[in-house]
Amino acid sequence: MPYNPQRLKKFFPAFSSVFKRQSAFGAALADADLNDRHNCTVEFEDVVETEVVYDCSGEDVDSEDVQSQMKRVVLTYPAITPQRLFGWIAMLLGACAAPTGTQQNEVQTITINATGGTFTIAFDFEGKTGTTAALAWNAAAAAVQAALEALTPIGAGNVAVTLLGSVYTITFQGDLQRANLPQLTTNAAGLTGGAGTAVVATTTQGGNRYHAATRSTDDQLPKTSMGAGYEGNSSANPRKFRDLVVESVSIQINRRRNVTATVTLLGRFTPSEMAGFSVPACANLSALKGRDCEILVGGAFLAEEFWQATINLNNNVPTGEDLFPFDSVEIGNPERGDKPTYPISMQVLGSEGDTVGEICRLRSRTTLEFRLGKPGDRCNLIFPTTQFKFASNPRVFVGERNRSAHAIDAVPHRDAVLLAPLRAEAYLDQSATFLAS
Repeated sequence: MPYNPQRLKKFFPAFSSVFKRQSAFGAALADADLNDRHNCTVEFEDVVETEVVYDCSGEDVDSEDVQSQMKRVVLTYPAITPQRLFGWIAMLLGACAAPTGTQQNEVQTITINATGGTFTIAFDFEGKTGTTAALAWNAAAAAVQAALEALTPIGAGNVAVTLLGSVYTITFQGDLQRANLPQLTTNAAGLTGGAGTAVVATTTQGGNRYHAATRSTDDQLPKTSMGAGYEGNSSANPRKFRDLVVESVSIQINRRRNVTATVTLLGRFTPSEMAGFSVPACANLSALKGRDCEILVGGAFLAEEFWQATINLNNNVPTGEDLFPFDSVEIGNPERGDKPTYPISMQVLGSEGDTVGEICRLRSRTTLEFRLGKPGDRCNLIFPTTQFKFASNPRVFVGERNRSAHAIDAVPHRDAVLLAPLRAEAYLDQSATFLAS
């Protein structure tokens, strides 16, 4: 193998950290906007069509004309964050609203009016419920905190409890930080003396910045740019690819692993050089875990039943003659195809006769929602009208315990209100609008 000094260098792809779009086709993002180094592998595919003309004997090539050329870029993420996942989905859909909402942790209080006895606290959140053991009317804050952390929908480290007089203040944190949460409930039947009450109030409603993405009303797709090169390579400048559109996003979710994703971009064949480009540093980001993902079918949470899913979102961008309207070589403005597809395959724990099995048997249409991430840091995919049906092999057995599961094919249909099969939303730290130019 010939010596290649680039094999000793670290390859990097750089994108806009807030998923900026180009102001226009042909107007690449500024070098300074390519400030986020993604942890993904990158494959470049030259999409080239040629016409070969043979001589009169039909044996030797007389000419070979390039008919068209463009670049397909495949990004493979071994792990991805909710922010980056939502950014690529917003690019695929084409429209994103400015964020709303305020970042703050939820704070609730429980006021005890009693002189003896016990009470309990319950929490019902996203399909998971739990009730504490009986707590003394004057229990220490640490005892109340430990009881709450023992609940499945809360967990260790996710609340902090203080006590002032007869008022417990519960601040949600950790996995439940920056989230709008349902109110705790109490059972005060065991309290004695005084009014015998344990009254819950929400003093601070939690939340994060809310972003919403929808499919653009025309076929135009946001154009973005990418920097690529070798870290520390002084012999060649990094290259910048412009006019990239998202052709497809494929998401793989398994409750035992990190969420992975494959993003395919289409754009110009010929890059430009970025002299003096400052290579972004690697960032250690918290990966999106499959165990932090859940689904809703018909508005009902399948918190424990969801096992895995593959979501394929494809714009079906034309890559033939429609993309090369000028000289058959330089690409025109890539647009969404007229038949984008969003097939989904899932495995959901269960057996014949349960609710999901009946939906599949009847091939019913209902809502399907994926909530990917923790409540205050997540990306949601909402398919308002989805037809469920069994896959060709409807019964599978999954996991080390060999549990039975439904193998499901889900087909999103155009919604009468949304006028598209999909919308996305996210609760994220990002204050900038996705797709802003």
